[in-house]
Amino acid sequence: METKPQAPPSKEEITEIVIDIFVREIAFIDRSEVSKNTNILDDFKIYYDDISLFLLAVFRHFNMQIITNPDCPPTIEGISNFVFTHLSADKNFEERHIHKGLWRRFLSWMQAH
Repeated sequence: METKPQAPPSKEEITEIVIDIFVREIAFIDRSEVSKNTNILDDFKIYYDDISLFLLAVFRHFNMQIITNPDCPPTIEGISNFVFTHLSADKNFEERHIHKGLWRRFLSWMQAH
């Protein structure tokens, strides 16, 4: 039985999923404190290793390879747009694999902001 490729979720769906992952991974933050404008670096006192785990969870959830984009603002909306853009551009988005080098790429992304 052949499976049809799925279309990526909408931007709004991705934003809600990213918020849910953020609240789950950063366990001390209440869902009501997070919006699409939340800056994950400045709005809360979160350790970088927790932020890296959050980003890893986002990439895993969407079955994306781990990529960082210095042009991506460190907000929930910026990360959601980044995910949406990459899922929309990838014709084989179900077949991605996580690549090594998360920490190095994450630090580069952090330094860009």
